[in-house]
Amino acid sequence: MNLDNNHSSKSFSYKLSHELEKYINSNTIIVCIGTDKCIGDCLGPLVGSILTENFFPLPVYGTLSEPIHALNIDERLNEIKKLHPNANIIGIDACLGNEEDIGDIRVRDYAIHQEKE
Repeated sequence: MNLDNNHSSKSFSYKLSHELEKYINSNTIIVCIGTDKCIGDCLGPLVGSILTENFFPLPVYGTLSEPIHALNIDERLNEIKKLHPNANIIGIDACLGNEEDIGDIRVRDYAIHQEKE
């Protein structure tokens, strides 16, 4: 989904909901990944904060005030898995890409892996 045209913001919510509905069930939780320390990596915590402030009906982890980032992700995921042992986790994270990908939102059916140097 690309958010670069005038009409896409109106249909964004519908399209995203449609893409995610097959993955959402009573065991679904949202994990928003990123840091509030870097503007390019704060998409996850920003979305987490927005969802939390708007009383999103599913559990949400990772906000601007309590981010899940590279330094705490293992510990936080262990805590989350103890609270929700059979969870269906939907991850929200920013990524670096090509200039032509700016504004794109990608929905993928596989795990997010931290880039290793």
